[in-house]
Amino acid sequence: MAAIGRVLAFGLIVMASCISGEEESDQGAGNVTKPYVGPAVEGLHWAETFDGDVWSRWSHSGAEKYNGRFRVQARTQEALVGDLGLAVPEEARHYGAAAAFAPLEGREGVPFVVQFEVRFQEGLTCGGAYLKLFDSAGRAAGEFQDSTPFVIMFGPDRCGGTDKVHFILQHRNPKTGKLEEKHCKDPPSVPHDQLSHLYRLVIMPDNSFEIHVDGERKTSGSLLTSMEPPVNPPREIDDPSD
Repeated sequence: MAAIGRVLAFGLIVMASCISGEEESDQGAGNVTKPYVGPAVEGLHWAETFDGDVWSRWSHSGAEKYNGRFRVQARTQEALVGDLGLAVPEEARHYGAAAAFAPLEGREGVPFVVQFEVRFQEGLTCGGAYLKLFDSAGRAAGEFQDSTPFVIMFGPDRCGGTDKVHFILQHRNPKTGKLEEKHCKDPPSVPHDQLSHLYRLVIMPDNSFEIHVDGERKTSGSLLTSMEPPVNPPREIDDPSD
């Protein structure tokens, strides 16, 4: 597919995270553990394992809204002992952090894939854990905020009547020059448990896309016809007065 943009910044945004203990864990006392071994990442454009000096690669947002600070730590119940991630230590706060990676240029016939793992280990009452892909446009990683234009937003969100895995594009209207949000019409729901889940977005060179949860395809469609409002507007618009 075509190049997504210039240098992209990877933003992991945890919005309005209110973590509660309302939901019971599905994991029993007989949890099997084994030592963590870093995954093979050769051939990937970018990968983050949260090993080593994480904060030399990541920066918290400097925006006032993001009043929470992630911690790098293990899960409360480990399966891979020593496997680390970004943890949300306090409820009812906004968390945002970003890292930069090299310019991403599309290759003919090669799909674009982004995936990450999330675990609401104390249950989730109201919150989201999604990422945004930005065109950095010369910004430092810590300069992004919620109003910063993005290319893709993807990930789980549940609060009130919202229960879905977001897939949103920001598309610049070629006639008006304004950015418009395009939302997946049929997003999957968020698993209701306290287990780890892998969320994956695949965008094909033919403009089709798939959303997977734990390796299972939950939703598929076309960027041109399965987004609301449509990327390509209808050729004709009904005129009630005609």
